[in-house]
Amino acid sequence: MSVSQLYKIYQAMCISTEKVLSNILSDPQNPSQEHTLLYLQQYIGNFSRNKLALFLRYATGSCVCTIGGLMVTFISLSGFARRPIAHTCACTLELPATYEMYMEFKSEMDNVLSDKDSFVMSAM
Repeated sequence: MSVSQLYKIYQAMCISTEKVLSNILSDPQNPSQEHTLLYLQQYIGNFSRNKLALFLRYATGSCVCTIGGLMVTFISLSGFARRPIAHTCACTLELPATYEMYMEFKSEMDNVLSDKDSFVMSAM
C-alpha cells in the first residue's frame, strides 16, 4: 500500500460535522419526527471536534467515521422514560419524537454525552 493510499484512508476516517450530517439516514413520517431530526442536525452542527467524537462513540461505538451511515429512527418515549437509545452494532440511534423544543432535546443529549459511564463498552 502506498503512502497516498494510506493517506486517503486516513482522510476518509477523519471526522467533521459535515461528514456526520451527510451520513444521517432517516425517513421521518410526521411533523414531530421531522422536528426531532432537525433538532439532531442543529445539535450536531454546533459540535466541537471533541464533542463530535464523543457523539460518534455514543451512537456508533467508534470515534472515527467507519460507517456507511447513521440510521435515525423515532420512538414515542415520554416523561421520565424519554431518552435517546443507541444501538452501536447496527449504527442506529433511536430518538424520542416527543420533544416540544430544541432546548429539551439538547439538554437530554448533553446529559447522555456528559455521563461517560452510561455508554461504556464492556464484554458480557
